[in-house]
Amino acid sequence: MVTTLISIVVSRTFVASRSVIELLIMVCVGAIVGIATGFISELASAEKVYGIFREFGPIISVLEVIFAYEIAESLHGSGYMSVFIAGLISGNKARFGLWAPKESFESATHFRENIATLSRMAIFVVLGTQVDIDILVSYASRAVLVVLILMFVARPIVILVCVALDRKAKWQKNELLFMMWVRETGVIPAALSGVVSSMRIANYEMISSVVFMTILITLLLQASTTKWIAKRLNVLEK
Repeated sequence: MVTTLISIVVSRTFVASRSVIELLIMVCVGAIVGIATGFISELASAEKVYGIFREFGPIISVLEVIFAYEIAESLHGSGYMSVFIAGLISGNKARFGLWAPKESFESATHFRENIATLSRMAIFVVLGTQVDIDILVSYASRAVLVVLILMFVARPIVILVCVALDRKAKWQKNELLFMMWVRETGVIPAALSGVVSSMRIANYEMISSVVFMTILITLLLQASTTKWIAKRLNVLEK
C-alpha cells in the first residue's frame, strides 16, 4: 500500500479502480513468486535426493532473497511481499517435509540472524542520515501530535477491530489494554521512510523527521515499560 501511495504522489494522478488493480497485481504476483522461490530454494537445500545444495544453507538463503525480490519486481509485483512469503516457507519448512541437515540448518539460522541484525542497524543508520536537525526541531510539536494519535487513537481502534473479528479467542480486557499499549515502532517504518527519502518525494525531510520521532518516542515510552505494564495488567508469565 505504501508503494501504491508513493506512485500516486509521484504521478499526481489518482484513479481508484486502476490503483486497486495495481495493488492486487503487486500482492498476487509477489505472493506467487514468493511461494515458487521459497519452495524451489528449500527443495534444493532439503535433506532429500534432489537436495543438491543441502550443504550450502547460508548461500541459498541469500540467493532466495535476491531472486524472490528481483523476479517479483521485474514482473511488476511486490518484492517485499515476495521475500516475506519466501521467508515464511523457509521458516516453516518442516511443515512441508523439507528437512535440512542439522549442521546446514544451524549455520543458515545463525547466518540469517547475523545478516538481519546488520540490516536493521544499516536501516537505522540510513534513517539517521536523512533526518535534518533543524527540520526535526521545527516539526517537533506536530510530530509528537502524530505519535500521540498513533499511540492513543489509531492503535486502540486497530486492536478493537481485529479482536471483533476473533470472537473465539475471548480476549480479556487486560489483554486488550496490553496489546493497545505495547507497540513500539521500528525497522519497517524506518525502511519505508528510506524508500521515500531515496525517491526524493516532496517534503521527504518532514516525513523522515516524523518517522524518527515516532520510533524514538515509542521505543522510549512503550518498549521500556512493557514488563511494568504486563505486571500491572497481570499478563506477565512467571
